[in-house]
Amino acid sequence: MKDLVALSPDRFARREQVALQWVKTYLLYEGTMPDPVLNTDFEGLYASTERVDIFAVFKLMLFFNMLASTINK
Repeated sequence: MKDLVALSPDRFARREQVALQWVKTYLLYEGTMPDPVLNTDFEGLYASTERVDIFAVFKLMLFFNMLASTINK
């Protein structure tokens, strides 16, 4: 988990690094992409169907994280 927080380049392949950074940026900036280079890299490394899959997994993880937080209170 700590590798995901730091997103160390030496711990992830370039493709994974870009996808993880894209998801982190999307989450932090609530859907806006302040870094056009990151967005271009993401679109260049992943086909549109793969980007949809990554986004879907991200949204599911976010939903279940929020659900678990609600249940634990």
